[in-house]
Amino acid sequence: MTAPGWPATFADALDTLDDLIPTATKQYLHSLAESDLDREHWGLSLAIRNELGLWREDAPLTQWFIARGFAQGDEMSIEVLRAYWRRLHGLAPRPEPSRESGIGNRE
Repeated sequence: MTAPGWPATFADALDTLDDLIPTATKQYLHSLAESDLDREHWGLSLAIRNELGLWREDAPLTQWFIARGFAQGDEMSIEVLRAYWRRLHGLAPRPEPSRESGIGNRE
């Protein structure tokens, strides 16, 4: 973690969410289908953007995503949310997101 406590890598971000997200919210997230995650744009995804500093260009995780072709905090936060959802379901993680690999370019 770096100042002011924001994670520096994608893996750090997922670990940070384990500490930040309350049990009830984890249960709610677990109950969602993966296809329903997009509706969390103004809910969990917004909280992720705020808590992980994805609205700040100088935040380490934002820079990590920018280096992989992402430009918007919205795109970044949904990738973190999808990966965290997979973690809650005990699914194998997908490769780290990048625009070049097509991951993160979901419609």
